[in-house]
Amino acid sequence: MEEVSLESGPSEDSIGSLPGRSIVNDRRPTRLSIVLQQQAQVAEGRASEPSRPSAPLGRLSAPPLLGLPPEMQRSQSQTTLMPSSPARLSVKEIALKLSPESDISAKDIQMGCEIASGQFAVVSRGLLYGQKVAVKQLRLDSGADGLLEDLRHEVAVMSSLRHPSLLALLGATDDPKRPAIVLEYRDGTLYDALHGSLTGRGVPIDEAGLLRIGQDVLAGMAYLHTRPSPIIHRDLKPPNVLCDERVGSKLADFGTAQPLETPTERLSECVGTALYMAPEVEAGRPYGLKADAFSFACMMYECYYYLEHGKDFYEGMGVFTGLDVLRSPMSLSPPQLPQRPVSCSCGAMWRLLVAGLSADELERPSFVKASHKWSEIRDALSGGASTSWLAGVSARER
Repeated sequence: MEEVSLESGPSEDSIGSLPGRSIVNDRRPTRLSIVLQQQAQVAEGRASEPSRPSAPLGRLSAPPLLGLPPEMQRSQSQTTLMPSSPARLSVKEIALKLSPESDISAKDIQMGCEIASGQFAVVSRGLLYGQKVAVKQLRLDSGADGLLEDLRHEVAVMSSLRHPSLLALLGATDDPKRPAIVLEYRDGTLYDALHGSLTGRGVPIDEAGLLRIGQDVLAGMAYLHTRPSPIIHRDLKPPNVLCDERVGSKLADFGTAQPLETPTERLSECVGTALYMAPEVEAGRPYGLKADAFSFACMMYECYYYLEHGKDFYEGMGVFTGLDVLRSPMSLSPPQLPQRPVSCSCGAMWRLLVAGLSADELERPSFVKASHKWSEIRDALSGGASTSWLAGVSARER
C-alpha cells in the first residue's frame, strides 16, 4: 500500500484557479441566492412557503426550513427522468418486473408512527414479518403532478442496485389507493450521528466515526458511478446518509438519481440542494458524474466544521453559516479556500477535500480514487487497522 503523508496540506490562502462564474457575488440572482432568500423569508416568518421564482429552477430540492423531510424534498415541476418506464405500470408492477421478489402485500405490514411527513408523502415505521422497515407512502390527494412518476422512477433505479452501502428497496405494496415502497430501516441520518442522538446517549461521533461513515458513502458512490450504466445521485447531503451504530451507513434518496448511457454523458437539468450543488450545476452548464464529488466534499467539510464548532449547516439559520463559511470564499477574486477546520488535522485528508471542492471538475478525484485514498488515510490514522485485518492479524495481536 502506498505510504500516506499526514503532514499539512496546501496553503489555506488561495484555491488557485477556479473557473466558472461567482457562486454568491453575482449581480444576477442565481438559483442558489434565490433559494437562500426564500429560506430567509421563511426563517423570519415573512412567508409560509417559498415564492415561485420567475425562472424555473428545475428539480431543485426544497429548502429544509419548509417542513419537508429530506427524502421528500421535491419540486412540483418535476418531470419523469426515465421516459422508458411505461406510465400504465403501477409502482408495484415496475418493482416486480425489475425484482420479482419485491411482491409485498399491504396487509403483511404492521404500520407504526410517522417518521417524517411532508406535503407529498409520508414515511412511517413498520414491521414486515416482524422486521423493522420504513414505509414511504404518497399523498395522491396533494394535487402535485408527477408524484407517481417520481416514485416509479425511484423504484426503477433502486430495484437495480445491490450494495451494502446503499439503502435497499425491499418491495412495493399492492394498495392502488396509497402507493408505497418498503425500505430498509435505519436509526437516523448523518446529522443524528454528528449530534450523538443515534443511541440516545448523547455522545457525538469523533473523527474515527466520521471516517467510517465517509468510507461507506464513498464505497456506495463508487459502485453507482462504475455501473455499466453509471448513476449520478445529484443530491448528496447529510440527510440522505442514513446511519446505524451497529451496521454502518447507507446512501438513500434516489428520486433525483439519473442513469447515464456512458460515464462521459452530460446533463443540463438543475437538480440538487443549493448549498451542496456543484458550480457547473448551479450555473446551468452541462455537468456529469464529478458534480457528485463536489457535493461529497461539501458534506464532509460540514462534518469537520461540526466536529470543531458543534454547528451544522442545516437547521435554523445554519444554511447561511454554510454559505458564509463554505461557499463565499470560493466566490472571491482570486478564489479562496474555505478555512480549514481545526478538527481536520490530517494534511492528506485536507488535500483530498480541497481537490473535491475544486470548481474545475477535472481536478476532482473520482469516487474510486477518493475511496482508495480515504482508506489509506483511515488506515494510517488508525495505526494500520485495515492492513492488519487484510493480513488476518487481530486487534489483540497488534
